Amino acid sequence: MYRGDLARDGHPAGATLTAASAKKLKAVWQAELVGPVNGTPVVSGGVVVAASAGGAVAAFNLATGAKLWQANGFGRLSGSPTIAGKTVVFGSLDGHITAIDLDRGAKLWDVKAPGGQPAIWSSPAVYGQLVIVGVGSQYGDTPLEAGRVFVLDLTSGRTVWTLCAMVTCGAGDGIWSTPAIDAAGHGYIGLGNPDDAVLAFDAAGGKRLWMTSFHPDSGRDVDVGATPI
Repeated sequence: MYRGDLARDGHPAGATLTAASAKKLKAVWQAELVGPVNGTPVVSGGVVVAASAGGAVAAFNLATGAKLWQANGFGRLSGSPTIAGKTVVFGSLDGHITAIDLDRGAKLWDVKAPGGQPAIWSSPAVYGQLVIVGVGSQYGDTPLEAGRVFVLDLTSGRTVWTLCAMVTCGAGDGIWSTPAIDAAGHGYIGLGNPDDAVLAFDAAGGKRLWMTSFHPDSGRDVDVGATPI
């Protein structure tokens, strides 16, 4: 998953890359997809999965680079896919969250996030059986959507809960980062303008815990766009 684990610290258990071993890295294979690959590929069980802005998701053999399958037509994809067991989950810039089968690339479900023209910029978080996604606006905030945390069931794609970033569920506070989740099951996610804040929530039930703004002033527009750790 994105940055290795739900803590998003970039150093999951079992990681072997160190400063000493990094200098020994060399290219083994490369592959191309339609459109740029903006998100980090993910690896599970000897399979590498990557998504492109051209709407393609493809799986490759980790050792050889041989393409195992490619699925197309998912719209513009910006964030990294997330692998949970045999399911690959990702979001698109046209506001869809999609799950496909890791072995074959077959679509399992597809759900559009709430709002008029929402966008999913980041990688979904999978917490148990929950798929947790941050929802924001299209590029340039046109139109400006209500930022929210949108949560789906991993198996069925049904909506489990939704939490608006603003208490009023007004437009703004868009989310384009991936949530971090701690051992207590508390989630943390960054918000955009006007609150420019970090929102904490209960990952299981969607209860708002707290929100702290860096600069609660819409004139500054200093969005919290990065994933908390």
